Amino acid sequence: AMSLGKPIIAKNVGATSDVIRNNESGLLVPPGSDAALVDALRIFLKDDSLRSRCGKIAKELVASDFSLDRMLDSYRKVYDEVLVS
Repeated sequence: AMSLGKPIIAKNVGATSDVIRNNESGLLVPPGSDAALVDALRIFLKDDSLRSRCGKIAKELVASDFSLDRMLDSYRKVYDEVLVS
């Protein structure tokens, strides 16, 4: 979704906040809070500007931080570290 410029609403668990930046590329809600999820949906439904901005930032984030070349470079670094040790 992010690569297509869609803003994200996700529960703030694990590494989610490493990928989704709250109020920048999407909205993070506490786990187990249905009310917070509903509120986040309402925010995006009412605020076209925020939704559009978050979608644009999400797409840029994927292109810069999660491109295939960047992921391959990260894997190479891990393999190099493992093979050297």
